[in-house]
Amino acid sequence: MSNLPRPVNVDSTVPAQLTVREAAKVIGLGKNKMYELTRRKGFPCIRDGWKIIIPRDALFRWLEEEAFRNTGEATQRA
Repeated sequence: MSNLPRPVNVDSTVPAQLTVREAAKVIGLGKNKMYELTRRKGFPCIRDGWKIIIPRDALFRWLEEEAFRNTGEATQRA
């Protein structure tokens, strides 16, 4: 794991486990793009047959790591 800071202000109103549709809504992506991300190596999701579960905290950590990887800078969270 990297030494990036963990998300500070995780919105506790967001469920701890998300469906693909819920995760897409939370991060502002379309459902099809979210399904595409679940097939990406390293994306944090759990598959149980056809069901896909995305842990909230792992999703936010993954977003932070992707932002760092793509920009070289950690994102600032309000």
